[in-house]
Amino acid sequence: MSESSKGNIAIKVLKVLGWTLLTTVIVLGVLLFCSVKFLESKRLAPIVEDIANEYIDGHLKLGSLKLGFQPRFPILGLEIENLTIISHAFDSLSTQQRGLLPNYADSLLTLDHMSGSLDLKRLIVNNELALHDVELRGLGVNLVIAHNGKANYDIVKLPSDSVASKKSKMPGFRIDRFSLDQPKEIRFYNAADSTSASVLLLTDAAVDGNEQPTYRLKMNGNVTSPKATLLTNLEQINFGINGKVYWNPSDPGLVAMDEMELRGAFIKAIVSGEVDLKENPIVKRGIVELEPVAISDLISLLPDSIREEHRLSTPYFSTNAAIGARFELLKPMNLATDTLPTSRIDINMSTSFLDYGKAH
Repeated sequence: MSESSKGNIAIKVLKVLGWTLLTTVIVLGVLLFCSVKFLESKRLAPIVEDIANEYIDGHLKLGSLKLGFQPRFPILGLEIENLTIISHAFDSLSTQQRGLLPNYADSLLTLDHMSGSLDLKRLIVNNELALHDVELRGLGVNLVIAHNGKANYDIVKLPSDSVASKKSKMPGFRIDRFSLDQPKEIRFYNAADSTSASVLLLTDAAVDGNEQPTYRLKMNGNVTSPKATLLTNLEQINFGINGKVYWNPSDPGLVAMDEMELRGAFIKAIVSGEVDLKENPIVKRGIVELEPVAISDLISLLPDSIREEHRLSTPYFSTNAAIGARFELLKPMNLATDTLPTSRIDINMSTSFLDYGKAH
């Protein structure tokens, strides 16, 4: 397997995870801002859909939205049913160009149910949308990029100066606890290099926050991709993520992480870094520490035909050797244009044995 193939798969997984988190945060922010506008105007029925369309290049549909004060005032309860966001990013494509994309390309996000609470004190005093105990049930996300590079998740639009002068600015956004219940598929499709979508299936996902814009992310699931066989002879790759994420609403496209634990089968790595997702993903800084991996486990990923051809199995081959590594990025890397990172790599291996045929 070539290094470029490994890199392409890693970039895809990063895009799926990064844009899923970013899209969810943006949507929650727009929803809450619209809900507050609804309260301020004292309307008898939620007209959130019309307000949301002023801030997103798309169409938001709501089955129902309920707001109510909870006993611990000034906490406002929020419940949403059957939310759908349709992206208008591909409206300018010709019929032929649109036909090359999957039929779900315009459907950016669907959500069966959302519940949570909003701290009105923080909104009034700090101009900040502070969310608590948010639960998203039945979340599904489709991330699609057309041949021209246009993406369906490019939905946030800034109002014109004349409109903006009449409206209050979007407030900051923070979240204390966030969890997913019965999540649906999260699909990523890039028309430039894909024949079918990579699919992310989450079995467990949660975010815990604190007084600073710092979040503890926990996520487990698997990813299925038409190129997954380049990594393994399995059709899906199990993974796990756990660590701290730093995000500031003043620069929503920038995400930093600290001691992020990434797990895939028997491979485990600790990642710290900063990624700019506003346009092409740019890794501004990054450190990856790969815990020692047994060579025998790595060989098990090879197709049976290759292992048999080169006799990479007992009784011809045996070893207890394990390889660990530390990768440090020395300057920013644009994942869309840079082939190789400017980096330093340290490899470590403990004393071990290796038998291959008659060699010892």
